[in-house]
Amino acid sequence: MSEAPADPPPEIPTPPQEAHELTVDVDEATAYDGAIVYKRKPDGSLELT
Repeated sequence: MSEAPADPPPEIPTPPQEAHELTVDVDEATAYDGAIVYKRKPDGSLELT
């Protein structure tokens, strides 16, 4: 009887990470930073409101 090397345990496939994306309308998106409110402009930049 020859001793065969032990097989490594099969890798457990990890489920794909689900992307937690917030889909918001850019026109409606408003970011709150403390008491300062930024409104997103159509070009994607933020402006103080």
